[in-house]
Amino acid sequence: MSRTRIAYFIGHLATGGAESQLVELLRYLDRVRFEPFLILLRDAGAERAASLVDQIYSIKPSKGESNILHSFAKIVGALREIKPTILHALLPEPCILGFAAARLCRIPILIGSRRSLVDCYRPNHSRLVIAADRFATTVSTRMIGNSMAIVNELAILDKAPPSKISLIYNGIDSERFNPAINSPVKTGLGWNSEHMVFGCVANFFDYKRQTDLVTAAEQIVRSFPQARFLLLGEDRGTMSKVRQEISRRGLDDFFVILPGRPDPENVYPAMDVYVCTSDTEGFSNTILEAMACGKPVIATNVGGNSEAVIDGQTGLIIPRRSPDAIASAAGTLLQSPDLRRTMGNLGRKRIEEQFSVKTMVAAHEELYAQLLAQSGKMLSPK
Repeated sequence: MSRTRIAYFIGHLATGGAESQLVELLRYLDRVRFEPFLILLRDAGAERAASLVDQIYSIKPSKGESNILHSFAKIVGALREIKPTILHALLPEPCILGFAAARLCRIPILIGSRRSLVDCYRPNHSRLVIAADRFATTVSTRMIGNSMAIVNELAILDKAPPSKISLIYNGIDSERFNPAINSPVKTGLGWNSEHMVFGCVANFFDYKRQTDLVTAAEQIVRSFPQARFLLLGEDRGTMSKVRQEISRRGLDDFFVILPGRPDPENVYPAMDVYVCTSDTEGFSNTILEAMACGKPVIATNVGGNSEAVIDGQTGLIIPRRSPDAIASAAGTLLQSPDLRRTMGNLGRKRIEEQFSVKTMVAAHEELYAQLLAQSGKMLSPK
């Protein structure tokens, strides 16, 4: 019996939460039953999947081509060549373009993955694009949300029936991210065991609000001058603003900003506490990574953060846009090494039990099998 062909479609594979989750899904997908192909709108990060799929189709327009029409034609061409039974698109743009092309190619099963709350991206788009995003939800066979917050939005805002929505949480490789990693990053930055490091791993988008941590840091260092702050991420428009705020508050000696890197598992050991200051989140990979590394977490009460972090047990949930709350939570953790240790251990256990990469992959495979059975398609046995 032939394997079920799945075409995965995403914008790119550069560093990001959705991109990392797709790489992990491709890495562990059952090749006895499924044959994966990859379609990218842009080439960035394609090398991450080079050994994981037989073929990668790049939709990047050639010089002189108009973007939307040529891109759509290339998507149609790729789908006609692959002839998949399932198209699994991740994020809004691939869902909009991919589902339209898939309907033209008569692909029977259309799966969309929404990874962000709509306030993260819809305000920046026209009414036409927003309508297209909602239409993609309507024509999909199934929409996956990676948090209950997103599942609820799909049901309430886009009026998707419960039968068309699935919840699949992100999964973390707990062998790659673990508390036993011995990394030289902390000492390489000139810090020692006396320094308490608060870290944040997030690309510099406005909604990540790293400036809130900078504001809180000014309060924290007054009572604990040995506190240090580590920010890791690629510049997506606000890094200079964050640097200016650090300098304006006289905190240059307390902060280090590192560019994004392919081995974040070697950066988490430099941190004593992980801090998520986001204004909006779907379901944060970096919170899970930090928990897998045994770090207590301070996180804003947005999106799926409170689904990942158990307030008072694996970390502290605080209101968004509240530097005072960040500083207060930091003070609580600064005063209690035992609390930090207990939260870190419980967080690690939570990852192993509920948010492993194997659980995430198995949930996708189960969904594929369910939809194939409903459509009357045969699936190769394990």
